[in-house]
Amino acid sequence: MSLLELLIGIAVFSFVVSSAALLFAHARKAWSAGTDRHFIDSSARCALDTLARDMEASIADEKISFCFRDDRFGISSYGLTNSELNLITISQKPEHGERAARAVQYWVRESPNAPGRFELVRGCRKITPGPSGPYHSANWFEEPDEGGLGRPDSPSELGVVAENVALFRLAAADTSNRLARAYDSVLDGTSALPRSVDVYIEILPPEAARRAADMAGKGIDVSEYVENNSRRYAMVVSAENRHGHTPR
Repeated sequence: MSLLELLIGIAVFSFVVSSAALLFAHARKAWSAGTDRHFIDSSARCALDTLARDMEASIADEKISFCFRDDRFGISSYGLTNSELNLITISQKPEHGERAARAVQYWVRESPNAPGRFELVRGCRKITPGPSGPYHSANWFEEPDEGGLGRPDSPSELGVVAENVALFRLAAADTSNRLARAYDSVLDGTSALPRSVDVYIEILPPEAARRAADMAGKGIDVSEYVENNSRRYAMVVSAENRHGHTPR
């Protein structure tokens, strides 16, 4: 074998090895992206299902309020304003003859275990019989006696619904069929659930969320990065129980 043939063989071998390595790297990247997408899609589906179940089982009248609005504590994720949701649900099973109702709240907070990243949480507790409870106070979710300005912080009452949330936004069709960013069944005078609620949520892939948190921590504007890397999910929940149950 001549030196030229040897050099050609080495060059061909190097090309094959580098091509295989490049192909493997692309395959690994595609696999990772597909895994992240499946994980995010599953997480978003679970979050939307949980929200839909609570809203479909909610009730409202002249005293029991169904309320959502911009977060009253001003918590924003990457500069975006999130919604908070407060409702009473009858999905709880009766215990010892008590009425099967729970006070439920949703809001976005900064993750205590991952600074700069955000999560959608669900607070849930049995309705208390006191004068500040949901049966007696339309703004029960703002009463200090109801868990700290209405937000339960006990680990046994608080659960994470979705991680790496970039935006959580609600809108409702009002009596004129316009979408409103805020709804309060008592203050608005409707004494009823909204006709429907549009739910919108944006979730970042884990690596993108880590990078966004790092960039934001350095004072870098991440709005464009978050917009380009977020995955978006939406649903519409109709209030079948809007005017209450009727006897059969």
